[in-house]
Amino acid sequence: MSEKPSVDRSARGDRNRARWPGVVFSLLVPGLGLVRAGKIGRGFCWFASLYLGALLFAVIFASEKIPLVVGLAALFLLMAASIWMLIDSCRPGRMTPRLWISFTLVFIASVLLPPPGSLVAKNFKLPSSAMEPTLLGTREGNTPDHVVVDRMSYHFNEPRRGDLIVFDTSKIRGIPRYENVDQNHFVKRLVGLPGETIEIRDGAIYADGRLLSEVDGIPPIAYEAKSGSTSGSATFELGEQEYFTLGDNTSNSWDSRHWGNLPASAIIGKITKIYYPFSRIGVPSYPSAKEAP
Repeated sequence: MSEKPSVDRSARGDRNRARWPGVVFSLLVPGLGLVRAGKIGRGFCWFASLYLGALLFAVIFASEKIPLVVGLAALFLLMAASIWMLIDSCRPGRMTPRLWISFTLVFIASVLLPPPGSLVAKNFKLPSSAMEPTLLGTREGNTPDHVVVDRMSYHFNEPRRGDLIVFDTSKIRGIPRYENVDQNHFVKRLVGLPGETIEIRDGAIYADGRLLSEVDGIPPIAYEAKSGSTSGSATFELGEQEYFTLGDNTSNSWDSRHWGNLPASAIIGKITKIYYPFSRIGVPSYPSAKEAP
């Protein structure tokens, strides 16, 4: 008779260990709800798997060689795994002082540090019409292109002529610094490489005296050497760590013609895909004569 109350108290204690807090903790720090329930190894496996899964998704999504549909499939699988982890975290448990300290430290770190995927890829909304018709910008009555920026490839390969790049203008003296961070990012086409002499003459682009064409990644645009005119010429000398950029909308682009050469350290990455609006999903390219409006 004396043991029954003890059993009842134990049963009531197990019931009082609610399951739903495990879901909340795992929502804030993946796998923590399982650690709270005493499944330490399982919790750490979920944490590592979802962290690495987010990195893999970012690599797939940013790669210009992998179709966007594959990236969307990877996103679906990552979301399904996250839901499975939350369901698995719905277990009774309790938070010890050590777990509270660990949770607080990891949560603060996750808030202060960038998410793992952002180290590989970045999403970006076109701020202006400077790259039209290749990329549609923000203007009245228009939905701007939302693009994926590959932040990793330039760590392994040098930027190539013709790449559509995103760069930080706060490192360029000729461009004022804006309070809005997004305004400090420009999108342009990379035209000139380090050490070259770039010349715009009668609407054409020359690098060290060689005419550049679509084979070099330069679309058939009559570039303006000076605002409002495709006649005349202008010459630009590039240093060993400098690039020359132009906007495809040559009459409405504030680019290297105006503020000078682009330092290599300012480059964030290259645009690989348009993911929104849905009617424009795909790899951005300058339209052919038949496609152009």
